Amino acid sequence: MSSAASGYRTLLRLPGAAAFFLAAAIGRVGIGMTGLSLIWLVHARTGSYGAAGLAAAGFTLAEALIGPFAPAPMAAVILLLLAVTVRHRSARSGLT
Repeated sequence: MSSAASGYRTLLRLPGAAAFFLAAAIGRVGIGMTGLSLIWLVHARTGSYGAAGLAAAGFTLAEALIGPFAPAPMAAVILLLLAVTVRHRSARSGLT
């Protein structure tokens, strides 16, 4: 067994550590799914993976710049603004 695995096993045996780890892992699933969900949404609306990639890149950039200074609900506002922007641009370019 590697030393990393034995180190984690020792750590997770501390009282309350396993429950904390499980709750933290479940809570972070949504963070990882945001980009993928945004790509699916924009592709479904526009039919373009290019537009979906641009929206995901814009969201990631906005989150990286604003995230450290904004509370968590701000991410929903950023996502909404990006979705509206993509929808507006696709409507103007005739992709709808």
